[in-house]
Amino acid sequence: MPDITLCSNETCPINYKCYRFLAEPNKHWQSYSYFIPEDGVCKDFPSGKIPSTQRISDRKIYDI
Repeated sequence: MPDITLCSNETCPINYKCYRFLAEPNKHWQSYSYFIPEDGVCKDFPSGKIPSTQRISDRKIYDI
């Protein structure tokens, strides 16, 4: 469970490789933000590696 603000931008062109979008959210408490890339570059795009076993279809979104 990440200790960062996750991204909720489902229309982002780079969300398929973004840790903020793909990380498994905390079931009890998770902060979200709608990060918006400019010219295909997101200043909030983490440079860390994405677990190769996780796909967008595996991501769970919890509505609060």
